[in-house]
Amino acid sequence: MNSKINAFIVALYKYFKVSFYFWVYLFKGLLVYGLIPATSALFLTLHYLHNDKNNNEAEIKKNYKIYYNQFSNHKVASFLISFLLILILSISYYLYVFNSAITVMLLIVNCYTLALILITFTYTIYFLTTKEMSMKQSFIFGFVSVIKNLLRSLLILAIVLLDLYIAYFNLVLFVAVGPVVYGVSTQFILKKL
Repeated sequence: MNSKINAFIVALYKYFKVSFYFWVYLFKGLLVYGLIPATSALFLTLHYLHNDKNNNEAEIKKNYKIYYNQFSNHKVASFLISFLLILILSISYYLYVFNSAITVMLLIVNCYTLALILITFTYTIYFLTTKEMSMKQSFIFGFVSVIKNLLRSLLILAIVLLDLYIAYFNLVLFVAVGPVVYGVSTQFILKKL
């Protein structure tokens, strides 16, 4: 009984550590340039944690750094995704402030576009890390997969909304578990893709 509790606490600590490295490397890339490398490293490090049970903290840090550097050449794509997200969120704010019938319609279209970008981003990172495609191919396959796999896309959207819900009520909890919840859940949803 004690060994199972100990193993659970050690596994939880490793997941917290991966989440910590995600934030460190995301800020290392100045948020907008580090989005794709940090998320790709998150996916690959979580995959490494699931496959290799005999890992320690130093190996997790070393592997995260290797994976981040492996995808650090995607800074332009990361900037474009970040710019689109910031632009859509800014437009959403101004549409929310101005209250009329047409702005409600535009807000709905804007929320749909935001969801489409977030889900396409998730598929793109998945194809980039697991299928070892180029960025262009990953984005094309990701965009097609959003429509082709509608149930999985809705589950991914639910995971993103769960993370946003956690962030709204407890920001510290979101920082600790948000990336891991997103990474583990999406890997589970997309593993048979």
